Amino acid sequence: MKLENILQEKITPFNNWQLTKFTFDKENYYLFVEIDSGITIVTKKIDKDEFQDTLNDVTNSFEYITPQQREAIFNTNSDSGFHLDYQPSINSPITKYVMDYVKNSSQDLNQKVDFNDKSIDAQDKAAILSIILMNLSRDHMMRTIETIAFKTNQAFPIKTKHPRTNAKYQNLSPKFIDPNHWEKYVNQDISKNSKVIAEIKKNNEKIIDQYLKNAQMDFNEFTANPREQLKDFVANCNNKLNTFS
Repeated sequence: MKLENILQEKITPFNNWQLTKFTFDKENYYLFVEIDSGITIVTKKIDKDEFQDTLNDVTNSFEYITPQQREAIFNTNSDSGFHLDYQPSINSPITKYVMDYVKNSSQDLNQKVDFNDKSIDAQDKAAILSIILMNLSRDHMMRTIETIAFKTNQAFPIKTKHPRTNAKYQNLSPKFIDPNHWEKYVNQDISKNSKVIAEIKKNNEKIIDQYLKNAQMDFNEFTANPREQLKDFVANCNNKLNTFS
């Protein structure tokens, strides 16, 4: 993969990468950060095939977007190449965040996975490093997930299908209280109002329980706990609930 060729590629959503070299555990790696979305890819060499293999592993972990959208992100960087910004100086905030962590917390990184385990080959190690560096902290992880989901739905929207005319549909009666019940607390500090906070959290659990009971999908396919992801979603699904998160 020649850098001068990559630099000529057209910038499109999800293909604008910053490249930085770093050292971890006495080994050299290359860190690719997609500037707009924050996707993080680690490789041992500046090699297109290795980059694509790791990108495939990483995008497959994005369970919060559809399989078609994951494939679209991958194809954006595999069919026509990608734009690469190779700078000694770090301008991307996410690149700086990751590099600061690697520099100051390499021991913590080593504790997350036994990188000396001989059963982990070089490709698996690159994929594991990539995913770990995208999830350094809960706040960083949530910001990255929200950004990727938002950018994906802008670049690769999935259109809602029209309902079948010969199908019967039934609306479920809600087994929870309408969140508007707590509308009077919007934009108020309720951090010390433990009773209201407990009521809202209990109601959020009822919303999630009803969804998990009735959603027509196989949750066994998820590597992460869908309940924990749904808690974050329910707490942030609108501005009103942001007050209660």
